[in-house]
Amino acid sequence: MLYAFASNDLSLAFITAALFAIVPIFEITNATYTVSVVPDAIRGRILSLTRLVMLGANSLGVFVTGILLHFVGSTNTIIIFSCLLLVLALMVIFYKPLRQI
Repeated sequence: MLYAFASNDLSLAFITAALFAIVPIFEITNATYTVSVVPDAIRGRILSLTRLVMLGANSLGVFVTGILLHFVGSTNTIIIFSCLLLVLALMVIFYKPLRQI
């Protein structure tokens, strides 16, 4: 959502730097949760599948972003993805089994 309000290159750089600081925290949290829940016998398969899905989602995200930019414009694309991320964040916050670890 912050990208929609960025008016110059410096503010875009600060927002991007903040995101680059947050993404590794998410990845560590995701890997730690997976390791704590998945049995040792199938951990390699599950971690491989998780990486496959996450890397595939990156490609799909770039594709969808391009389509949205073309049809609805940059500001609306940012708002759409911000709302999607807000919904996902609320789902994670209120998912009880995740909080019990």
